[in-house]
Amino acid sequence: MQKRAIPLDGRDERPVLPGLDAVEAVLSEAVDAGVKGAETVYAVHVLGYSYSEIAEITGVDRRTVYARRDRTLARLAATS
Repeated sequence: MQKRAIPLDGRDERPVLPGLDAVEAVLSEAVDAGVKGAETVYAVHVLGYSYSEIAEITGVDRRTVYARRDRTLARLAATS
């Protein structure tokens, strides 16, 4: 299975949640800083993709996606 990039456009119809702007800002900074896995967390928490969708889009096993999520969240928590 070929890996594909996660499309970051076309998902503008997202629910408005309190504090979403702050989450988006933190994750955007992490993506820009090159924090590995931050783009996955951004795609889920800001753009509204599910982890299963991310696994399917990228061609990576779901367990790998969840492990990346856990490492990324731990890294972000350690830096804040």
